[in-house]
Amino acid sequence: MTKTIVKYAVVDAFTDTPFKGNPAAVCWLEDIEKDDKWMQSVAAEFNISETCYLTPIVEHGQENPRFRLRWFTPVAEVELCGHATLAASHFLFQSGLVNSSTIEFSTLSGILTAKKIPDHEVNGSSNGESNASFYIELDFPVVPVSDYNDLEVSAISEILNGVSIVDVKKNTLDDIYVVLPSAKDVAEFKPQFSKIKESPGRGIVITAAAPTGSGFDFYSRFFCPKLGIDEDPVCGSAHCALAAYWHEKLGKCDFVAYQASPRSGVLHVHLDKVNKRVLLREATDGMVTTRAMEATISRVVTQWCESVGWVHPLWVWLGFGILFIDPTSKLMLVLEDRSGCFGRFIILFASAYYIYTHMGCFVTCTVQVGFTPWKLDL
Repeated sequence: MTKTIVKYAVVDAFTDTPFKGNPAAVCWLEDIEKDDKWMQSVAAEFNISETCYLTPIVEHGQENPRFRLRWFTPVAEVELCGHATLAASHFLFQSGLVNSSTIEFSTLSGILTAKKIPDHEVNGSSNGESNASFYIELDFPVVPVSDYNDLEVSAISEILNGVSIVDVKKNTLDDIYVVLPSAKDVAEFKPQFSKIKESPGRGIVITAAAPTGSGFDFYSRFFCPKLGIDEDPVCGSAHCALAAYWHEKLGKCDFVAYQASPRSGVLHVHLDKVNKRVLLREATDGMVTTRAMEATISRVVTQWCESVGWVHPLWVWLGFGILFIDPTSKLMLVLEDRSGCFGRFIILFASAYYIYTHMGCFVTCTVQVGFTPWKLDL
């Protein structure tokens, strides 16, 4: 059976600090046909807030490169996702797959655009590195909000541990927006996901005005266990509604927003009232890890062992994983537990590299790290 290799990357969006912001998996399908079941299965295997799929669209007279873009949580496809769109844009710009400064995406929410803006255009100065340093700006539709049923506000308060509520709104994506008295209330809130999962609507956003002198305009957090995301680390699409709400409260159209999740993240938000659009921007210095993913993920280990034909493999127990070494074929398999600890993976990889350099083994590592598949060839 011929295996299909799908190129992918994992990008931490809305941050310039490794392991912060919101991670998204970006899968480059190119001319590969995959059905919805396969896409959903791969998203479940990644088990991060969103996995997205890119397919190029070739049309006559097309001004900007255009791609079909779909987003999946571990349990369902969604209509709009900001951080995964940013991740997809980052992947395309950095990989050299596009030469244009503007990308168009065909999505369930219509045509979305991503624009690469040189650093000096944003900060008003140039240090000679503007070609390497840039921002990505996303052009999204405003997501309208409306008043919530006053009779249900007390029920929402109960779901949120009895917290005091200033205001409640809902958007057209069926999310509930709950305004709390202070940013401290947002940052220190302890969600009970079992309660939130039983709440009406799709998910719950909590928000409050930022403290004076913090450098931010408002805080927020987004809980969506119904879609397999207990807490979305940084949610771009939520700000398509938050921008309109905080415009009415603060009387401004430009915001610096802080998402106060444990991973945290910062967004620059502009509300275009005339065209009913929201521009989302971040610096693109976040961590990007490009990998190759086997399409037959669940069969990788089995097929690999069969191809090697283990007889008397050497093995080393590291307390959290095993190194299997076959001296005859000079191949090695690394199996790690599924705790999702990146530090443990580094130790395993370092061990594999040591054996490669000191024993002359050609090393193939297939590792499971928190449900994310890694295949590394040295």
